[in-house]
Amino acid sequence: MSSSRAPRPAMTCPRSTACQPCKNLKTPPSKTRPQGWQRLLLAMALQVGVAVLWLGLLVQTSWAGQMPLLFWLVVHGLVAAGLSHWRTREPWWTAFHLAMPWLALLALQWQLPLWVYPLLALLLLAVFSPVLKDRVPFFLSSDQVAQGLLQIMDQRQTKLFVDLGCATGGLLVSLARSRPDTEFVGVETAWLPYWVARMRAMRLPNLTIRRQSIWDLDLKGFDLVYCFLSPDPMARLGAQFDDQADQGARLVSNSFQIPGRKPGQTLPVQDWRESVLWVYPKA
Repeated sequence: MSSSRAPRPAMTCPRSTACQPCKNLKTPPSKTRPQGWQRLLLAMALQVGVAVLWLGLLVQTSWAGQMPLLFWLVVHGLVAAGLSHWRTREPWWTAFHLAMPWLALLALQWQLPLWVYPLLALLLLAVFSPVLKDRVPFFLSSDQVAQGLLQIMDQRQTKLFVDLGCATGGLLVSLARSRPDTEFVGVETAWLPYWVARMRAMRLPNLTIRRQSIWDLDLKGFDLVYCFLSPDPMARLGAQFDDQADQGARLVSNSFQIPGRKPGQTLPVQDWRESVLWVYPKA
């Protein structure tokens, strides 16, 4: 049967030498937004810039000095969060900017020793580093999602399952205990969730946790590929799945769709997020 779908354009990697995760992808990584540490530096620069604006008002005007501190904390958070949302449309950065002035006030009032700040920064980095690199926040799948995945697995007689970005491994532990004859693999890049998942998987012989980027993982051989990421990486992941997965494999995405692509199956989940499992066959 012939297909009327137009072929996808060939990928050209933005680097001088194509990196391994990009070599076989049909959709190039986005070049329109800052990546990695650039985004954190831009966020901090925005906070400093708004603070400098307020200091200028305090020096140049009389009314600014008469306003209470609460007023400036609220306005600072709203202005920084509004500018961030206008440029990024990413809710976790909006929340970051709203919280920053209040966190700074608490730090000043508590008079914390200087070593606490780098320790907190390292702890946050150990948990949320995927947000900086791939725009993938720290999401945990609900028990209801686990039940939905078991339903899909039984329909497909799944033998090898992978969770892309498994966090602390709670979903995989639940699935591995429910289906001891199925092999489960979880991949995670953030150090702290990875080690938590590793420890939780120690007594489950059918569960393996790897510290690995989803872009470095070969999806060949997996019957079911599950992810709970964010809208940004979905187009690239869809292309990777089509290039690497076996015929008959399925990609199940929690909440976020592959843009411009119709799923083969949808499964609404009755959890507090009102999640939807989008099931995509290999194109």
